[in-house]
Amino acid sequence: MSRARLALSLALSLLIGAALLALTAAELDLHELRRFWAGADHAHLALALLAYAGLFSLVHLLRTWRWIYLVRPLGTPTAVTVLRAGAIGFAAIILLPLRLGELVRPYVLSRESDVPMSAAMGTVVVERVMDGLFITGLLFVTLLTYTGDAPTAFASALGWVALAVFGGALAVCTLAAWRRKPTLALIRRLASPLSPRLAERLTALLEAFLDGVAALTRGRALAPFLLLTAAYWTLNGLSIAFLASWGFGLPLGPWAGMTTLAVLVVGLMIPAGPGLAGNYEWFALRGLGLFASAAALSGPGAACVAGMHAAQLLVQLLPGLLLMWLPAGGRPGYRLLALGRAATPPKP
Repeated sequence: MSRARLALSLALSLLIGAALLALTAAELDLHELRRFWAGADHAHLALALLAYAGLFSLVHLLRTWRWIYLVRPLGTPTAVTVLRAGAIGFAAIILLPLRLGELVRPYVLSRESDVPMSAAMGTVVVERVMDGLFITGLLFVTLLTYTGDAPTAFASALGWVALAVFGGALAVCTLAAWRRKPTLALIRRLASPLSPRLAERLTALLEAFLDGVAALTRGRALAPFLLLTAAYWTLNGLSIAFLASWGFGLPLGPWAGMTTLAVLVVGLMIPAGPGLAGNYEWFALRGLGLFASAAALSGPGAACVAGMHAAQLLVQLLPGLLLMWLPAGGRPGYRLLALGRAATPPKP
């Protein structure tokens, strides 16, 4: 990726993030936030955030560990190599604009093991589709069982958009798995009038997904991958409920935590700026707003979201940046911008 394209992506992502942060600030009553902070037990808040950081560290480990089951059938990478590439890649997703860091993880793994980047990229696509379907399903289930008084039109619309995206992707991928060559030819024919390069990228992405699914079904990887996916998202939602209720006194039970998680994660699928700033705050408050009053949302709700976001950033960035800096296997460490430019999609 060229410097100019990276700079353009950064500018666009910062614009999106700034707009969402401005919308978030406009909806909050800052007086309520100041009043909450003045009367809060800061030692208790610090302890709650420390406990949440510990829980999210386990969530992050589960997220990284499950990748092992996808990539092991593709080569002979060690668990340490996969975890290192995962930690660096997830940190890059946070730091690089518009989720360009998604390409870093397969790039680092391909450099430090015998797994080809195209195959590693296929496993990342599988992860994204599986996660998208899981979270979309979770959002609909939680909304169907919702008994609160807040309007759910926005969350429902968000769910329908996600369902259209990931349901459509699943339909195309299922068709391609059944009739691979005709489906790829059809996609190439439909997209070529718009952009021949786009057509090639789409078909390459679909082929990568199919190769990733093939890897998933080999070596008995499917069952542990699905189990870790369920554990990862469940612990994620429960940890949100724990922080909001025990730490900040918000009326958020375990199932409400899962609802908040689903709204937040669907929102985070929109390409965002560095640190997910803007997207995170706006969509997290949309989720909490289903269970908290406007005053509570502006006071403990806003503080909870800010603390939760900061804790997640620290958990994901600190090990990733450290491993990015440290050399491995006789190779020097990585620089973030160099990784962003080098990690490009494999050629079809």
